[in-house]
Amino acid sequence: MTTPSPYQLAKQAAVIDFVGPEPVLGLTVDSVRQSIHRWAVNEQIKLWQQHSGCRQSKLLLQRFNRSFTRYAIDLGKRDLRILLGLLTGHNWL
Repeated sequence: MTTPSPYQLAKQAAVIDFVGPEPVLGLTVDSVRQSIHRWAVNEQIKLWQQHSGCRQSKLLLQRFNRSFTRYAIDLGKRDLRILLGLLTGHNWL
């Protein structure tokens, strides 16, 4: 009697229905979160490109930029108001 090879055992196991705790696939919370985040960013980009208005903002803000977002969040109220005025065209400069 010969010992079955690991490849033969794996092939046999692949056709057997799974019995055990769920989930069957090893999906981590981080991988699901990352997939949802990637989907959300892609949806935002599509909506931004399809929107007919915001001509000046589209010229200045091509895509999502994490470092620019962090910069804008860290600005004070006065400086943020000036930045938003420049981006939207609603400024008094």
